[in-house]
Amino acid sequence: MFTWSGRVRAQAAIVLAAVVFGWSAGADALPIGLFDTGAGVNVGDADLNYTLTGPVSGALALAGASAWVAAPAGSHWIGPAGGDSSSRPAGTDSYAIEFDLSAMDVSTAAITGNWASKGGGEIFLNGVSTGITRSNVGPFFHSFKSFKNFSIHSGFVEGTNVLEFRINNGSSGKTGLLVSGLAGSVDPLVVPEPGVALLLGSGLLGLALHRRSS
Repeated sequence: MFTWSGRVRAQAAIVLAAVVFGWSAGADALPIGLFDTGAGVNVGDADLNYTLTGPVSGALALAGASAWVAAPAGSHWIGPAGGDSSSRPAGTDSYAIEFDLSAMDVSTAAITGNWASKGGGEIFLNGVSTGITRSNVGPFFHSFKSFKNFSIHSGFVEGTNVLEFRINNGSSGKTGLLVSGLAGSVDPLVVPEPGVALLLGSGLLGLALHRRSS
């Protein structure tokens, strides 16, 4: 037969079990709503998944020049509408895609993908540089000739997040962005089930009553 202190220890064990096993149940990772550049559109159509701001706004799906790395199936290069002219002003284009992490455990979020850029590029998350860059200087560093993979595991916030690719065209000419294999995952915030909450409440009540009687 349990003594009162024994019951307290048992209730404490129930509380611990509820936290460890009940709260962690069902916390399977969920996909993050992300899209490759040019997904679901034809060349010349606007890519509504990405917002482009810069000297020329509005991102269109592009065929890509012959020297540019070929876009995998289901994706296209994107670039500024009417921005193919070499007389286009110098500046930085921001290609941004938003995604929502409401009610998610942002500490578990991760994004991976592959990217190429016409112009030197840098990836930002929520306005903060990830330190991931592409160089467009020298014959062996042309960022439009090959893919480079990337992964991001921090900097996420609950609610709306913005993944941003900033591409600089140097002195003039067009920029371009190709993102393929873009994917992410995140665990949901887990709310204890009613039975778990009841166990937790009874355990805490028992501990409180014992403290008052001692």
